[in-house]
Amino acid sequence: MDQPRAGQLLALFRVAAPPEFFRELRMASGLRAEGGVYTVEVTTWMLMRQRLDDKATLSTAVAEVTAGRPQALLPSHKRLEEGTLSSNTGAYSKARQRLDKETSGEVADRIFNYLIADAPEALPGLGRRAFLLDGSSLDLPATPELRKAYPPAQNQHGSAHFPVLRIVAATDVVTGMAMQPCWGPMYGDQAVSEQEWLRKASVGCRWVRWWWRIATLAFFRQPTMPTARAIQRWCG
Repeated sequence: MDQPRAGQLLALFRVAAPPEFFRELRMASGLRAEGGVYTVEVTTWMLMRQRLDDKATLSTAVAEVTAGRPQALLPSHKRLEEGTLSSNTGAYSKARQRLDKETSGEVADRIFNYLIADAPEALPGLGRRAFLLDGSSLDLPATPELRKAYPPAQNQHGSAHFPVLRIVAATDVVTGMAMQPCWGPMYGDQAVSEQEWLRKASVGCRWVRWWWRIATLAFFRQPTMPTARAIQRWCG
């Protein structure tokens, strides 16, 4: 990724998720002030930078920081000021591991809500957005722990062998921006479904109505009855 484009994305990131947002996240989680170079804000940006550059590696991401970039995000730190920050990727790797799922989700939601706020409507004059919902499943290794967390399918002949993970995601039909996916067991009491996505969706119910009409046309099928009842119950 060239530097001009990286600069534009950094400016967008700073507006969508400003420093105050990360401070509020830290205070809400009860964590003490961060003292290292790889803060949550810096680590999040480095992860995004790697994802948006197909040639980026851990080493290239760290090399950017050791070179003092991006200056707008880097904290005041002795090693940065002295130019003695190690180019070893170990500290960055540990920072990535410390970045918990809840914090990552908060950041993702914040950026998504900022970007989608100015997204064009689904059809001219409609005044609403529309989302397509899609789901998939993944067979997992048949370990006792995974079989308990993600129950295999069952029928009259008994239980299947492999645990099954269900993933459900919603994508804006105009921009292609995707909300955070919802995932969990495909079977059992905690099974993830379209209804689960509806519970967790941060969009208004009127968006869901239009999403469902378009999704029905796209896949040439009617919604399942449980999902149809869920939409009616939650959206009125």
